[in-house]
Amino acid sequence: MDNSTTPRICSTKKCNAVLPPEHIDKAKTCFACRQKDRDRKKRKRAVTQPVSNPIQPPSANGNPINNDDSDDEDDKISVIRYSNGEDMFQALKKASHKNLISFHGEYTMPTDPFLSDRERVKLVANEIWKVTGYRFT
Repeated sequence: MDNSTTPRICSTKKCNAVLPPEHIDKAKTCFACRQKDRDRKKRKRAVTQPVSNPIQPPSANGNPINNDDSDDEDDKISVIRYSNGEDMFQALKKASHKNLISFHGEYTMPTDPFLSDRERVKLVANEIWKVTGYRFT
């Protein structure tokens, strides 16, 4: 039996549509399943669009700057930029004494050619552990 007379069936799991002989050779699914897949991917892309959160440099006096300009706190997370790690960890220590911690802060760490990115992350995780008592596992 040659391939030209064998009916091809849509490869989608729950679809048993028979593909017509003039169907595109590379497409293994029927038109309806391809359209559903396109629509599904389009909806997913619409939901997963990245949220822009521009970062501002610290103010002249070194105080943290709150980047949240909106009044709706449920939609946008405010990130506070600190001038150095010591200031951020002090603020984190104060926030960790509450029952519910909601802390979003950042600071710029100077680049050290002797430390890898992994080692820098470990240093920050250890500092958080010392300050809050919480440990990453």
